[in-house]
Amino acid sequence: MEVFFREITNKNAFVEGYVSKKLSKRGFLLDVTKGHLGFDKGELINVGVDDEKMLENLEEGQYVKVWYSGKFESAPPQTVGLKVEIKDSKK
Repeated sequence: MEVFFREITNKNAFVEGYVSKKLSKRGFLLDVTKGHLGFDKGELINVGVDDEKMLENLEEGQYVKVWYSGKFESAPPQTVGLKVEIKDSKK
């Protein structure tokens, strides 16, 4: 199987949305409400992080802003979160 990764060179690449489901200490599904550079509104994406401390306070239903480094074409699409900011508590 071929995997396609598109690197984002814009240091301000971010996406916003609601945490749909926490997958592990290092990942979650994001329901995109504000897309940017390849992620569209309404898309569900898998966000992984290198440091599990980034997700310690993350809960399902929270509205977050995620800065990211690129996009893996998969189902669902995946990205590596560089920074996760909780914007609002649960829906």
